[in-house]
Amino acid sequence: METKITEGDILAQCKMIKIVKGDGGVKTIMSNVNEYKDIVAFHPGYYIADVIEDMEISQAEFATRMGTTAKTLSQLINGQANISNDLAKKLSVMLGTSLDVWQNLQNTYDQKLIEIQLAKDIDAQAELVKEIDYKYFY
Repeated sequence: METKITEGDILAQCKMIKIVKGDGGVKTIMSNVNEYKDIVAFHPGYYIADVIEDMEISQAEFATRMGTTAKTLSQLINGQANISNDLAKKLSVMLGTSLDVWQNLQNTYDQKLIEIQLAKDIDAQAELVKEIDYKYFY
C-alpha cells in the first residue's frame, strides 16, 4: 500500500498529540518527545513512527524502502539519531515531500531543545537567587 505524505500531514501531527505533565512540569513521554513547562520538542523520529504506522508496514520494510538499515531507522524513531542530509533526502524521495520538511523538523527540534535548556538554566538561577541572604548587602 503506497501512501503519499504531505508536509501538512507531518506538521499537523504535532497538534494532535496529548501531553501529560509530570510533577514539576517536566515530563519525557518518549525519548523523541521532550517537554519542560510549556515548551515541547518533537524529534523528527516521532513523525516517522506515525508515518510507518499510517502506511501499515513494518519498520524493517520502511527501512528497506528508504534505503537505510533497520538499526538506523530504529535509532531515528527513538530519538537516538538525528536526521542527516542523506536521511532527509531518502525520506523526501520515498514519501514525496521536500527535503526542507525533514531538515526543518530537525532544525526545529534542535532549537526547542536549546529553548528548554535555557528555561531550565533560568529556573536554576532563580532558585539560587532565592538562597541569597540580602541582609548582608544593607
